[in-house]
Amino acid sequence: LAGAVDTSFYNPPLLRKESGGVASPAFRNTHYFAGGRHSMNQCMEVNELKQLQLPQTPQPPAHVEETRMVAVEQHPQSEASTSYLDVLPDSVLAKILYDGYLDTMSIVSKSSLVSKRWFNVAKETVTKLDLRRCSRLRPCDVTMLVKRYTNLTHLDFNYCHQFSNDHLQCLLPVSRKLRSLCMRGTLVNDHGIHDYFWNMAEGSHSEDCDDASSGQCVLEEVDLSATNKAGSKRIGRESVDILVKNCPKLQTLLLGWCSRVDNAAAHRISSLCNLSELDLSLCSLTTDACYSLSKIKSLRSLDISATRISERGLRILATDNKGGVIAPPLSRSLFHGRQGEGDIEARRCLQQTKGCGMEIINARFLDRISVDTLEILAMHVPNLQTLDITHCRETEFVSPSMRAILRHMKRNGTVIIKDQRR
Repeated sequence: LAGAVDTSFYNPPLLRKESGGVASPAFRNTHYFAGGRHSMNQCMEVNELKQLQLPQTPQPPAHVEETRMVAVEQHPQSEASTSYLDVLPDSVLAKILYDGYLDTMSIVSKSSLVSKRWFNVAKETVTKLDLRRCSRLRPCDVTMLVKRYTNLTHLDFNYCHQFSNDHLQCLLPVSRKLRSLCMRGTLVNDHGIHDYFWNMAEGSHSEDCDDASSGQCVLEEVDLSATNKAGSKRIGRESVDILVKNCPKLQTLLLGWCSRVDNAAAHRISSLCNLSELDLSLCSLTTDACYSLSKIKSLRSLDISATRISERGLRILATDNKGGVIAPPLSRSLFHGRQGEGDIEARRCLQQTKGCGMEIINARFLDRISVDTLEILAMHVPNLQTLDITHCRETEFVSPSMRAILRHMKRNGTVIIKDQRR
């Protein structure tokens, strides 16, 4: 009977590894078969090896499997690595990378080298190009930019000292879409402005533009300041006439440091009915130009610093072309808190007078500003927020009447900018 027990599968090393070569207490008793008695060691070997052949592995909980499946769905793994930027829509990608704005030539040149998608996103969404103080800018570079970014609406070439008439002609493909064109401190002159708008009127470069059928320019901001800083007189009355004729929607016109802009140019500017900001500092203007400027009802910001305009011109601007005459005269006791019958009647007369709508007036380096002029500004310009009278000669700020008027204007929310020593 001993030979009937199959011990061919006996594996002493495995048995010694699992049980350490010592019999389990459950198998220390003698085991009997039907045919006779066998040794305890043989029965132990058979039963323990059967247990080793059927191991009991623990099963993970059901919620662990569900959590693992959700993690796989949220972070799919593919053979090719995918960036988080690739799954974003084009509008979000453009907001992160460009925000519709490019400010350096390095970004412009390298954006197309990243990927084809980045190049297409920039081509379709970039609307602003800021290249201020770019030292190396050729006409071929401008041509490349307007061909690559066809939706440009704002261009800033301020203080690009190499920007000339040739560069300006390269902007013709996007001329019908431009809303802002800044060329402060450049080499553009009257001839370049004339050729630019003449070629625009021809319509040879406007087949793909939305506003080509209307035949009008949509420029809202033009900056030609400091074009005469180098000594050559480049921008004058001719450029103003062309801008007024071709840009009826103009809202901001900056002509500071253009010494050839005179009273006749100011008269032409007065026909712009949508103009809200005007810079005529360091221009050849006199007091008579204020009669024309007072006709611009939409004007909110005016800079007449370092011109030949006197304080009478400020009165004309404030009283809406009435020459600064107020009847009946307003007593200064109105600002000191003492009101008589004449003061009450004067206040009632001023309330019936339609005031000026300007909010910012820069009148630096004027000859003088008297108490009467400040009084007129305080009463006729109710929305005045900033008044810059820095370096105004022969102006006494220490008199009681002057200080009373300045306190009244400050109480109304007007910021007075004047010399600190005064």
